Amino acid sequence: MVRGAARVVAGAAEHDLAEGDALYCSGGIRHSWQLLTGDTKVLLVAVAEDARITLDD
Repeated sequence: MVRGAARVVAGAAEHDLAEGDALYCSGGIRHSWQLLTGDTKVLLVAVAEDARITLDD
């Protein structure tokens, strides 16, 4: 997390992340993000042959 806070659901686990935190998800783990503050900035790095990102409004 660059700034702000987010809740990440990865598989059956839920993680609350704040500035400076990081989360690693193994391949094949379904995950979703919910931004918790209006100023949240996330740096997302994905390394995969078949990565797919969807953004919900």
